[in-house]
Amino acid sequence: MYDFLRLSQDISDAVSDSISPLVGTKAAGEVMGIGADGTNTKKIDLVAENTAIDVLTEFGEDMQILSEECGVISIGDDPKFSVILDPLDGTYNAIHDLPVYSISIAFVDPASTSTIFGYVRCFSPVVEIYAAKDGGVFYNGTKVNASSRDSLKQSSIGVYSGNDVSKVEPLYKHARRIRCMGSAAYEMALVGCGMLDAFIDARDILRITDLAASKLIVEEGGGRVSTTSGKKLDLEFLPTARTSILATGNRKLHSDIMRITKGKQDVGGL
Repeated sequence: MYDFLRLSQDISDAVSDSISPLVGTKAAGEVMGIGADGTNTKKIDLVAENTAIDVLTEFGEDMQILSEECGVISIGDDPKFSVILDPLDGTYNAIHDLPVYSISIAFVDPASTSTIFGYVRCFSPVVEIYAAKDGGVFYNGTKVNASSRDSLKQSSIGVYSGNDVSKVEPLYKHARRIRCMGSAAYEMALVGCGMLDAFIDARDILRITDLAASKLIVEEGGGRVSTTSGKKLDLEFLPTARTSILATGNRKLHSDIMRITKGKQDVGGL
């Protein structure tokens, strides 16, 4: 079995070192072209991705890599695993030297296409979250679980609505706290650690690179993950596939948020 934790840490250390001189600078935001995901590639994104791929290449095993800027690339002819990589999630924050920005790495079994290890490190502030399939979730080395809090009125929720606030407006009215930090991978991972009770992104713009690691983290913590319409999250191995997301610490909160955002729940009982 590969030491995916050590490899993830090596990648994250290298990426942190490589982007450190760029954080908070004008040069970090220079547009270098269009990435495989169809969005602008900033200089800091490209530096982070090139660094991560260099570490993976030096690892010396055949693999397939999916990342936002380069798309899908193969190392060798007989991939032992696939890597779903977002080398820098929260680019705007990093460019402006604002917390929070992070890296997300998921390792996938090519035979079953299931994620077997998920890793998210927030660079600012420094936090490490990871989960192995059937192995639980660890926050800075301590085993943790998703939240059992199932009352919307007592819940803290990460929310991204985009321009159409109507999709999530009831949550603003009835949740205890609403948060938006600027790094979806990290915020979703916090649900698996019990630090946020739920995370919802209704913009239909999230990619598999944003979600693969955090999905495993939430589920290993005992939480639930679906699209905002309740469908199973099943994105293709492509940088262009997009989705919405709802991640919660438990089944009841998941069901209640689904109903309230569809206007089918008497919010007085939540």
